[in-house]
Amino acid sequence: MPVSRTFLWCLAAAVVVCGCSGAPAPTPAPAADAVSPVPVVVPPDRPPVPDRPAAGPVVVARPLPGLVPASATAGCAPPVVHAYETTDDLGGLSGIARGDGPGEFVVISDAGGVFSLTFDDSGARLVPRGLLAGLETATNADRDAEALVRLPDGRWIVSFERTHRLAVFPSGLGGLVGGPASVVGVPADWRALPANQGVESLALGGDGRLVAIAEGSPLQVGDRPVWWFSPPDGPQIQALAATYRTGFGVTPGDAAGGPDGQVYVLERQLGTGGLTARIVRVVAAGDGRLGPQATLDLSGMVPAANYEGMTIDPAAADGLRFILVSDGDGAAPSVIVDLAVRSCAFRTAD
Repeated sequence: MPVSRTFLWCLAAAVVVCGCSGAPAPTPAPAADAVSPVPVVVPPDRPPVPDRPAAGPVVVARPLPGLVPASATAGCAPPVVHAYETTDDLGGLSGIARGDGPGEFVVISDAGGVFSLTFDDSGARLVPRGLLAGLETATNADRDAEALVRLPDGRWIVSFERTHRLAVFPSGLGGLVGGPASVVGVPADWRALPANQGVESLALGGDGRLVAIAEGSPLQVGDRPVWWFSPPDGPQIQALAATYRTGFGVTPGDAAGGPDGQVYVLERQLGTGGLTARIVRVVAAGDGRLGPQATLDLSGMVPAANYEGMTIDPAAADGLRFILVSDGDGAAPSVIVDLAVRSCAFRTAD
């Protein structure tokens, strides 16, 4: 049974509090040619399902009262934050992408669940839509879906950890739960990641390439493996290996491509004050290595939670609209954040 994230975060906090050192050495950058072909695995044929699967009970995440208004950067309009909390166990929300229409989003959980998400005056409305296609008889390890991206042609890509892999699903909400899904081979060093430290950050960049970042451990200081690759149209991807540097106690929780063509990474950090988060606008060097260009500190702006999913609404009229979802890890409610910011709210990284 894999070590839970809660245990790792608590262990990281204990190390911070006691001032201990001895964090593992930085992970060496993986070799750029570390790609080995993996046969494609396609689940057996399944009966056709409607494009819109039957809706389950609606889960309404109620607005959270008493949020501290976000402070503004000088000369920049302050961010606008709406936060919501569920009272239901949703299985650990872990990934999110835009839906079929304006203001519609699709959320996945690390139990393989699929939800539609909309917002109205009552709060955030989550509707369970079923399981990701092909997971009906899968083990818990095989259901651990962590990141969701929607391609321009409407197809979906899901990253799984524990059994590390990528899967491609047909377009539409019905494609996610109806399939058929095709499992795409990933490089050998991706498949060799520790069970609970797989790819949780997956985004489509402005150049049309996908970027995948391994979560790693909060006890690890140094480079996380990164892979750049084109949207898969065959049985395996050909990836350029690179790295993403973080500090102690910091892990990348998700990534998203913005309408400005930039890639944004959601980072979490556990310190003496508890969980904090920030959004990092990253820039890629010539060798594909990712580094921070500008940051938005979410401390005091959003509720403290284990945020694992992030998307950017491409239809936002002004600035950037981030939607975040959290994984309560079986011990806390799920939190959903609707955050509207101007680009000027980001501060240039040191």
